[in-house]
Amino acid sequence: MRVLVVKTSSLGDIVHTMPAITDMLAHVPAITCDWLVEESFARLPTLHPALNRIISVALRRWRHAPLSVHTIQEIKNFVKTLNANNYDYIIDFQGLAKSAILAYIARGVRVGLDQYSAREGWVSFSYHRQIAVSKQLHAIQRNRLLAAEALAYPCPKTSPDYGLQVTPIVDARPYLVFIPFTSWPSKHWQLHNWVELIKLAHQHDYATKIVCYNEAERKLASTMLELANAGGSLLSQLDLVAVANWLASAAGIVGVDTGVMHLGAAFAVPTVALYGATSNQLTGILGLRRLNLTSSADCAPCHQRYCRKIGSNGNRTELGCPAMVTPHQVWASLSYILQLNAIKTLP
Repeated sequence: MRVLVVKTSSLGDIVHTMPAITDMLAHVPAITCDWLVEESFARLPTLHPALNRIISVALRRWRHAPLSVHTIQEIKNFVKTLNANNYDYIIDFQGLAKSAILAYIARGVRVGLDQYSAREGWVSFSYHRQIAVSKQLHAIQRNRLLAAEALAYPCPKTSPDYGLQVTPIVDARPYLVFIPFTSWPSKHWQLHNWVELIKLAHQHDYATKIVCYNEAERKLASTMLELANAGGSLLSQLDLVAVANWLASAAGIVGVDTGVMHLGAAFAVPTVALYGATSNQLTGILGLRRLNLTSSADCAPCHQRYCRKIGSNGNRTELGCPAMVTPHQVWASLSYILQLNAIKTLP
């Protein structure tokens, strides 16, 4: 059986689809599975050994110059590549117009969420088969159910297995990875909180590594380390495979609700996730030695990009949710699951 998985973006959504791939391999042993994904995330699926081929698409780049000769030629080449194979099933895990169009271009039986389950319900009419999956379920469970229904096997009740294989990193000291940056200001944890957490890590003899990408993030991360005066280093501008290697080898991870944090949660590493404006009920981290800490604000989760309760005259602010947990609460939670991890690894 040959299957095409359509999940183009974003990072967290791609990570949440990995357990469904593991399920498919376990229940359909003769399966050959390809993945259609946005080019900026194309290296991540290569970490899953069950995948046969990664087909990249450049929608984000093409939209900046859709009528250029170069873009038109790339689109022609992409369509030719996508049409080179006949699939038994094309499973659209995304449920958006862009993913439905891509699924339509491919050759095979198109399967996706029904009009009441998909994010953009009308796209379901482009599928040969529509499957109902409750929107109230966690994203990982929704993906696992969709795959199981599409390929006619019972959905596993086991903990999600992301199936990612990485290269371990050996560092001089046990280290913690902190992930403070995300595109939504309302998801941020305030800078002074990160500084205090870095100090606590240093006091307990852990090195600190901060994931950052653009120049603004690098400056803020450097400021955190300088104010903490506790050493530490930056994991800056690394590709996703390199970031995955560092995350998988960490002693622990603390992060806000962002794609890299969800990637870290895919490994058997003690992880604390911080939720303010968004809900951990639908996208929180799952599994043993993983904890979701949420804001105590009566308006949380607001699902708003900017917090409107702070700042003068209702001005937008980048301070983040004002009622998120304290550094000492985060450290207590991380220490607890670090101890559980240590007990499990005893001979």
